Amino acid sequence: MASIAKGKAREGSEEATMRQMEELNRRLLDEFKAEDATAQSRGYTVTSTIDLRTMPVDAAPPAARVANIFTTQPQDGALTENVECILHSAAAKQELIEYPNFPRPTPRSHTNPVIPVLLASLSDDDDGDGEGEGQGQGQGAEVKAPYRIAEVPSKGLGMLATRAIPQGAFITAERPLLLGPQAQHLDGHNMQFSATATARQRQRAAFTEAEKNLRIAFARMAPANQTAYTALHNAHQSDGSGPITGVMRTNAYEVCRLEGRTYAGVFKDLSRVNHSCSPNTTSYFDRASLSMLLFAVRDIPPGAEITSTYCGLLQPRAARARALKPYGIRCACAACTDPDPAASDANRLRISRVADAVPAIVRWAGSPALPDGLLLRPALALLQVIEAEGLEGSLAYVRVLYHVVLILQVLAVRGVRGADTDGLLVYAAKWATLRGCRGEGERVGEAQFREERERVMAAALARSRLAPEGGQRAVE
Repeated sequence: MASIAKGKAREGSEEATMRQMEELNRRLLDEFKAEDATAQSRGYTVTSTIDLRTMPVDAAPPAARVANIFTTQPQDGALTENVECILHSAAAKQELIEYPNFPRPTPRSHTNPVIPVLLASLSDDDDGDGEGEGQGQGQGAEVKAPYRIAEVPSKGLGMLATRAIPQGAFITAERPLLLGPQAQHLDGHNMQFSATATARQRQRAAFTEAEKNLRIAFARMAPANQTAYTALHNAHQSDGSGPITGVMRTNAYEVCRLEGRTYAGVFKDLSRVNHSCSPNTTSYFDRASLSMLLFAVRDIPPGAEITSTYCGLLQPRAARARALKPYGIRCACAACTDPDPAASDANRLRISRVADAVPAIVRWAGSPALPDGLLLRPALALLQVIEAEGLEGSLAYVRVLYHVVLILQVLAVRGVRGADTDGLLVYAAKWATLRGCRGEGERVGEAQFREERERVMAAALARSRLAPEGGQRAVE
């Protein structure tokens, strides 16, 4: 009897929600109709009007062509941390909700992944069975976030550390308030322009139509989320962007691709993280939990600003400045304020050229003719360059750390001083820690590490048989 009562209550709640959505649709359609009537005065006419239909979550999409699907995800029964989504097709929705392990809860803590084969290799034990490898998202006791949102001189609001945050530490994870295609892809292509329409009028018209789609999603948000969204900075108030479009263009992070289209997310707190060309964090979007995870890439002291990046960090300073100009940002990091940018630009060009060095390490490991220090010294020098530029969050830094780990393992086999186990463990721990701060697509997986280490060590052992070492010696 109790289950029947609960079922009826749920059905009643769903019916009430449907009625509310249908009333919201009618109000929005009336507003859009009034705006379409004045479109000609802005240099264009609307060739097809928006039609909104409310459908149950599990209903099949209509046979008619659908321009956009508006849905609240995840549909897991939770009343908090839901995301308003604008999806460009039914197939995009299926790709979103059928992702493995979706919907996983938003991580509240994080355990850096441990690679058993790495630990086994450092202790000369090759019996690692691979257990424990994974996303690295612990679901242990929730820890209070180590930051606060506060005023930052000359920047407005930003994120400040409330306690010391060590390198590799998990800072926070957050679902977006709004997820959808980038604003320029939301116009609906339902406009016909007059012969005399200017490029500026065409741009403003596109933003007007994009704003309609965003208004639909915004109207579906919980009031608290609407307040959080409109409180974000809007750097696009004079180019024709509507208020919701302007906030999205200013604050959205690219988060994923669905059906070949790039999607962006606007966040309550993470969109408050200000830019630096030497950021102290990195982040990745976890599709299963529909959330962005933020990590420290170097030690952050209490009171320091937590920063991210809005542009390509390996570009020259002038190119970065051009990319940031539409946001009204003038970066004040050391790389952007040095009177002579040539040295930093050269360093970043060098970092951009870091490639997979494993084949070169295999050749060096197996060659008696190549000196011990051939690869180690340049690799350590490159790590110093990356650290000097404040780019510990770059893929290049993680890659070079990985190369150093492989090189030091070979030198340990050769008995070379300076390649002792303690030094190797330091670099290996740093690599494993920062590896855990990256998404799956940018990680060296356990199987790959095992295979590459075996190739390197096989070459090193073959060399030792050809040229046996005569005890410990210094790096040549």
